Amino acid sequence: MKICLAIPSMHLGGAERQFLQIALGLSKTDEILVLLTRPGGDLYESLLSIPGIKVVVLSNKKNLSIAQVPILFSRMILELSHFKPKVIYSFLPTMNFFSLLSGFITGIRVVIGIRASNMNWKLYNKMQDLLSRFEVSLSSLATKIICNSQAGYNHCLKRGFPEDKLQIIFNGINLDYFHFDESAGNAMRSTWRIKNDVPLIGMAARLDQIKAHDVFFRAIVKAKQLMPNSQYVCIGDDKTLYGHKMHKLSQELFIHDCLTWAGKVQNMPAAYSALTLHTLTSRSEGLPNTVAESMACGIPQVCTDVGDTAWLLENSGDTIPVDAPDALAKSWYALLNEPENLFKKRKICSRNKIVQDVSLSVMLKCTRDMLYEVVNY
Repeated sequence: MKICLAIPSMHLGGAERQFLQIALGLSKTDEILVLLTRPGGDLYESLLSIPGIKVVVLSNKKNLSIAQVPILFSRMILELSHFKPKVIYSFLPTMNFFSLLSGFITGIRVVIGIRASNMNWKLYNKMQDLLSRFEVSLSSLATKIICNSQAGYNHCLKRGFPEDKLQIIFNGINLDYFHFDESAGNAMRSTWRIKNDVPLIGMAARLDQIKAHDVFFRAIVKAKQLMPNSQYVCIGDDKTLYGHKMHKLSQELFIHDCLTWAGKVQNMPAAYSALTLHTLTSRSEGLPNTVAESMACGIPQVCTDVGDTAWLLENSGDTIPVDAPDALAKSWYALLNEPENLFKKRKICSRNKIVQDVSLSVMLKCTRDMLYEVVNY
């Protein structure tokens, strides 16, 4: 079957990683056209390397403006008329907007993916906010609307998406790739110049205000009093405006002596395996990929209670309120000081939860079944 997959770009992020896995999985049985609104990104070459798929970039501009909308729309219609897919599956507001309009014009059935819950697009730019509003207004044109979390589903209902078209397909984690590797973890610690016997708490997330790294850093200030020997690592591209702000904040808080800036890490299973605890301080999430990935590596968690995080953690960690650095530090301390047998049980529960509910094989089967159902609707 011919399937068009669409997403704004392949810049590194949770939605983009899931998109890449879907493209790779579907390409083994179906003919795939991928449409992007702009080129480049950390995952772009990985996308191009997938055998048999066709990738088309609709614009060479980095940022979308209102003047570009008709140009992108006409190019998308042209590509769809040449490829003639049975269905379009798009991710994120920008491509959901273009896909819904294109599907209406061409008669191609459209599935849109909602990848976050309670996201405030105003924090980014006016264009994104505008497109997210159009996304809701045009959502009746979709055949299916896919959420990656129960929280995302509930938020879609509040925003006004049609309930009869909503469906949940959880993210999928590649269990063959994400697993605990002690030797790789020790090697990563050596790269970071952190001893193997030192408790290491890490946060893997893009440097973005929605991830609230400031809460992570303020919790470290408190934790230094409770656990003076612990070390911390920030994993993610810090060469951004927000990253520079967080560097400055870490210096103002005097935590540079116990905080390592890892930057982009290619071998994430090794990075996760190096950690004693993983933490995420997001103010909004759907189903957070880095939490699920690190759990697949058997790493216990302390995370903010947003999206489906509490459901994901169950017996493998602890949740705290948003913007609560003191509570975060106390939870780190509590988990690191609980009996060894309980902490080992958390590690086992972490991996088991992902195997049971958030595996890549389950996600790909649900996605393929959903798309074929849409075509035969």
